[in-house]
Amino acid sequence: AEVGITFCPPGDHRATDIAIDYKNFTLYVDKASAPYLEQAKVDYQEDKFGGQLAISVPNLQGPKPEETASLKEKIQFVLNTEVNPNLAGHGGVVSLIDLTDSGTVVLKFGGGCHGCGMVDVTLQQGIEKTLMEKFPEITEVVNSTDHSEGTNPYY
Repeated sequence: AEVGITFCPPGDHRATDIAIDYKNFTLYVDKASAPYLEQAKVDYQEDKFGGQLAISVPNLQGPKPEETASLKEKIQFVLNTEVNPNLAGHGGVVSLIDLTDSGTVVLKFGGGCHGCGMVDVTLQQGIEKTLMEKFPEITEVVNSTDHSEGTNPYY
């Protein structure tokens, strides 16, 4: 996901943009982006240097799955919103390949994780721990990646 904020002189916004009025400014949002901004918080935080615009967007990676969503959908959401943003700092990504009937989550690593010497630590102490805390019905998390083929590992 990409977030961009630009200064828009009065009258330079698109006719299809949604206008949201604040005390000292108007925020124009692209109509297609509006659903992702539900529950977003836009604030101007003052500090000793003046201040800055602060935007928190909890649904940037898509809306949180409903309680009735499948376990697979819930796992994918956690991978998209919690795990992959952390892996991205090292150029890595992880994908959900399967969720077996016995509760085994099968993952595949890519990017900087493909061939990385620390992938087992990331899997066991990071991803597996996170997923099993959130979803007790998961019995194990396994890696299906052939790391011998990695071309640009982080470590």
